[in-house]
Amino acid sequence: MYGYAELGGTLIASCDHSKVSKTGKLAVQLTIAVFTSTVHCQDFKDVEGNRLIGRRTVPIMFPIASRLVVGLGLPIWSYLLCCIWDIDRFCTLAFVVYGCFVGGRFLCFRTRDADKWSCKYYSVWFSLHHMLPGYWNYFHDSSELRGGELLQQTWDLFSGTSLLKTF
Repeated sequence: MYGYAELGGTLIASCDHSKVSKTGKLAVQLTIAVFTSTVHCQDFKDVEGNRLIGRRTVPIMFPIASRLVVGLGLPIWSYLLCCIWDIDRFCTLAFVVYGCFVGGRFLCFRTRDADKWSCKYYSVWFSLHHMLPGYWNYFHDSSELRGGELLQQTWDLFSGTSLLKTF
C-alpha cells in the first residue's frame, strides 16, 4: 500500500503525469526497500504498550536484532543512496553522519523517551532520503539514467522483480 502512495506522489511531482520515468521508478523502488527494512523504528517507542495489549512487533520479537538492523542499516542505506543518486562528497558525508547519529541513537539510547526522540530523528532522515532523487534530477536529464555502473546495476536489480514493472 505504501508503494502505491509513493507512486502516486511521484506521478504528481513528475512533468508527465501519465507515466513514471525510469528515475521515478527507481526512486519508488528504493523507498519501498528502505521503508520495509526500517519501518520498525516506529515501534521502539511503544514496546511497553504493545506488549501489554499482546501485539507482536519486530522490536518485541527481536529486541537486539531489530536495533542492530536499524543501527547499521541507516548508515549503510545513507551511503548506498548517496552513491546511487550521485550525491556530492560533502552532502554524502553529511547524510551518512546523520544516518550514523540516528542509527547510533537506536543502538545506545533505549528508554521510551529516547526512542520517541530517535523516531523523530528517523522521520527527518526518511524525509531527507526522499530529496535525493530530486538532487539527481536537478543535475541530470530526468529521463536519463546515470552513465555510472552502480545506478544501472541497481536499476537492473530492482526492475527485474518490481511490482512497478507494469507502469
